[in-house]
Amino acid sequence: MEGRNFCQTFATDLVHNLTEKDKESMLFMHYMSALSISKQLNENDKFYLITDTKGKELIKGYPYDDILTSLDDYPYVRPHKMSAYKLYSIEVFANKTFIHFDNDVYLFKPIEEFKDTYAQSDEKGFNKFLFEYRVKNYEWEFFDELINNETGYNPGVFGFTSDSIVRDEYYKTFLKYSAININKVNGMVGIDKKQHLENMQDIYLFLEEVLLHLVCEKKGIEPCLILPDRYGMIEHPWGYHEDDKYIEGKWEEVTKIQFYDWLGKQYCHIMTQKNNTKLMEELNTYMYKLYPQDILNYLNK
Repeated sequence: MEGRNFCQTFATDLVHNLTEKDKESMLFMHYMSALSISKQLNENDKFYLITDTKGKELIKGYPYDDILTSLDDYPYVRPHKMSAYKLYSIEVFANKTFIHFDNDVYLFKPIEEFKDTYAQSDEKGFNKFLFEYRVKNYEWEFFDELINNETGYNPGVFGFTSDSIVRDEYYKTFLKYSAININKVNGMVGIDKKQHLENMQDIYLFLEEVLLHLVCEKKGIEPCLILPDRYGMIEHPWGYHEDDKYIEGKWEEVTKIQFYDWLGKQYCHIMTQKNNTKLMEELNTYMYKLYPQDILNYLNK
């Protein structure tokens, strides 16, 4: 039986901006993420890292079957935000089925088989919240369908089958609008450029999450989700419009769902909580209980 392709991406463009302590912390979290994922692979599956030469030098003792330095030859305009590189996996694994994981995802359950498209979760309108409070205040270039789309699929985990009818249009549209906005920022000066650079991750929420939902909807594809009912009965977790006003969502409930039910879901996407000492201690303690020898070998490498 042919195995599956699993992967992560590590671009080092901005590593030089990190303190030594922050770099060590980032690399350890990346290792723990990779270790947790590697334990869910089947016998014939392969686990890859897509990185650059510097990344290959930094990644020692990680549980990858192969480290690809494909980012050395990245053929498109270089992004200012490193998450944008992860969609290059679509090209690296052209004509192959694959699943990509962010480097801050901890996985404790098997990945099921899927048809066409795989993603983490339906974020039930987070893009509307983000647009209302940040995106509309900047000069980003999108198209109306993207701005008006109702929701997005979080690609903390995403993947496509070799014959997916979503992947090509999704990837080409992503590259087009990523380049447009990168070039736009590159042409700015002063405080305007500084503010757009600081908030540029917002455009990738739209180009990664909302665009994925839009193309799936257009193609009639219901993706397989690792967290299929993340927010349960909460209809508008991030907020909603009422009489031309935006009503904020239920933050305490959303935070609990996202970051404090990871054991029940057997999955955690850390995202903005990297400095959440309680969460990180809980996750790493659990990992030490599951895989003590692996972690000890890594620390003693």
